[in-house]
Amino acid sequence: MRKAFEEVTLDSELIANAGCTASTQSDLVFLLKNGKSTIYLWGDSFKLPLVHKISYIGILGKPSVDIGLPDLEAVESYGIKLENVKLPESILRAEQEKKKRVEEEARRIAEEEARRRDDEEAIYIPLIEEDLEDTFSTCKLNQKEEASLSDEDLEDIFSTFMDDEDL
Repeated sequence: MRKAFEEVTLDSELIANAGCTASTQSDLVFLLKNGKSTIYLWGDSFKLPLVHKISYIGILGKPSVDIGLPDLEAVESYGIKLENVKLPESILRAEQEKKKRVEEEARRIAEEEARRRDDEEAIYIPLIEEDLEDTFSTCKLNQKEEASLSDEDLEDIFSTFMDDEDL
């Protein structure tokens, strides 16, 4: 295998890992039986057995892999790492559907949050206006009793609160 690599690449890392490289399905089985935990895939396509804690890395191209699992989450649950490979259509579709569900859920949460804020604001503003009117009325009563603030002062206070942009 090393000579084959030396003919097609100058990449010293690939050449150094020639002993961990499968160019056929039978090479792959041989490497797995010999306990390799990282296998380089050099070829068009491979059927990957469900072996725990293993890395498959496509080299000198991007080989197609068939792994017999429904999605990447299942692949990860086996501790399988895939790099530079073409995933099966079934996994690509599952990942697209998962992404769509996540985006829909994010949109739903954002809309719910916006409605919640609008509802709080709709309730909050009238309560503030009501509290200000009550405060204004109380000040007017106190003014009659104690003559502490003029009508003009009370109007200024009330208009300041009513014109406040934060409300």
